Amino acid sequence: PQLVSILALVSGVVESQSAPSAFRITRAGSTAASLDVLLHAAGTATEAVDFSPLGRVVRIPAGSTYVDLALNVVDDSLLEPLETVQLHVRPASDYRISPGMSMAKLPITDDDPVTGRSEVSAVVVDGSAHENGDLASIDLVRTAPLGGPLTVRYRLEGTARNGVDYASVAEEVTIPSGVTTATITVTPVTDGEFESTEWMGVRIADSAEYTVGTRSAHARLSEDVPPLPLVTILKSDAVCSEGEGGDGSFLLSRTFGLGQTLTIYLAVSGSAMAGQDYAAIPSALTFSEDELVKRLLVTPVNDAEVEGDETLSLRIVGDFGYQVGLGSERIMLLVDDDAQVPEDADCRLEVGVMQAGEPWVGTLLDDGAGQPWALFASFFASHIEVPGATYPVLIEPADTWIMVAGVLDSQGRSNFVLQMPDEAGLAGVRFLYQAVTLRLAEPVHDLSGRVLRVVVR
Repeated sequence: PQLVSILALVSGVVESQSAPSAFRITRAGSTAASLDVLLHAAGTATEAVDFSPLGRVVRIPAGSTYVDLALNVVDDSLLEPLETVQLHVRPASDYRISPGMSMAKLPITDDDPVTGRSEVSAVVVDGSAHENGDLASIDLVRTAPLGGPLTVRYRLEGTARNGVDYASVAEEVTIPSGVTTATITVTPVTDGEFESTEWMGVRIADSAEYTVGTRSAHARLSEDVPPLPLVTILKSDAVCSEGEGGDGSFLLSRTFGLGQTLTIYLAVSGSAMAGQDYAAIPSALTFSEDELVKRLLVTPVNDAEVEGDETLSLRIVGDFGYQVGLGSERIMLLVDDDAQVPEDADCRLEVGVMQAGEPWVGTLLDDGAGQPWALFASFFASHIEVPGATYPVLIEPADTWIMVAGVLDSQGRSNFVLQMPDEAGLAGVRFLYQAVTLRLAEPVHDLSGRVLRVVVR
């Protein structure tokens, strides 16, 4: 196919003029036959209103490499802004379009005298105000004619409240005769209360007295109150276990507020029970005047019960004295050392790679040929490191349980497939998986020697 391109031959046209050769459509390739090129006109100028129709097809004659198109502008008496004509080459099977040369654009300049209505636009001069005395300002700017005063009406919008968060502002302003601009000044009210950054805006209303250009403009209002301390759980041990040396910890931090003590409040949850599975964690924690970081110890109770692994979740509870950051909750796994599989256990799992949302293929091995069996798996997450964040972000536990069952073959083997939950599909997240196998003839509560643990990172 031939290669087709389009370009503008003039820099622009004035309304009272026309351009006999405004656009050139060129082809590269054989000129033995004529070539029809498909066109489409667009832009802010309107075809058949601002300029004569350009047509939908143009023919490059045989023996020629190009054809020129005229742009005939409609000379009206309307006051109009600068408009543009965009002429696009449309795809077709007979040719290819040269990359970057599928469209040409020409501006049309209005030549009518300035009469009629002004155009009014909202323009941000200073978009930030602060309770320390820094003011914001928004200008309402009009175009000619300027021969008389012009009253512009507008609506105030935003999260900041007129007369409460900033000094009262009227909802109309008059631009004096001969003047192009009126300024709306935004003066924040100093109230001594801590509030998040708010915003206000001016939205110009329609009127028969003027047209509207840029309809709205906005400004931010910031507080003069020192920020509250920001409290997060920086990190936690992913796992702690029963037995000597198995303690875990949560590392909590605060920003701002040094020089005074800070008490934060905590809540714990999870399948592990305070006082039964781990030493009780206090419901409040106090930072001393110069402490930015505080470590909270988790000590599992070393019992002889076969319980399986359990979870402990620590969460910072909100309070008026501090802000709670995104890293406000962490989950820790409490490993039951009584549920480990002994070296001579007859029940084994052979598993492949685990991937979120994908089938997990494995094999159950036992010595009981022909025995029925059941396997269930629970899935839960710890936390994820977010690129660019100053602290990790909690991923909520996936409330997912999967169970499969079967019968061991003559060799004491049975293959199984588990569909991994989609909740694991987050880059960088650390997940812990636990599977428990039971032969159906056994009591459900008797898990001794049957707990198999697989940890995937």
